[in-house]
Amino acid sequence: AQAAQAAQAAQAAQAAQAAQAAQAAQAAQAAQAAQAAQAAQATQATQATQAMQATQATQATQATQATQATQAKATQATQATQATQTAVVRSYKQEVMVASAALAADEQPASASASPAVDAAATQPENHWVVNLSSHLVREKAEEAVKGLQQLGVTSSIKVVLVNGQEWYRVYVAGFDHDGARAYLNQHKSEAAFEGAWIGRDL
Repeated sequence: AQAAQAAQAAQAAQAAQAAQAAQAAQAAQAAQAAQAAQAAQATQATQATQAMQATQATQATQATQATQATQAKATQATQATQATQTAVVRSYKQEVMVASAALAADEQPASASASPAVDAAATQPENHWVVNLSSHLVREKAEEAVKGLQQLGVTSSIKVVLVNGQEWYRVYVAGFDHDGARAYLNQHKSEAAFEGAWIGRDL
């Protein structure tokens, strides 16, 4: 009987030890699972942070590129405007050289000294004097010149004059008396668009 009891006690002890070992194993597995879950969460958080940073960097790059593209367009627009103005000024210079031979007999270049005929003409009614800027054989060229002057803040008009049987399209600024026309021309004579300009009567 004692031997049987001892055997039962040994078996109970072994069962208790086995239960404790199983519990310890379960606890170790649970701890490992918790650590794995924490590591996965940490990895996900890192990946989310990296994705957010990458998105922000991409957005910043796109914003910078958009700004640069806008600036490039603005620069191109400015260059195009400058090129247009330069072309207009060059056209003035070329046309003025051609038009110099087509001055009416009662007109004098702005740089010339006032002749008795011009001084006498100065007694004409007020606001019958103009500042002639250029003359063109083709109307479209004159219209281009008017548009170019408008970009420079100068309001001009076109009139047709007949010189030696040839029609010329003259670009001019009107509404002056004699002294006013000279003063206006003197005020702007340093500007390229007024190179070669002269005053005359608005006949």
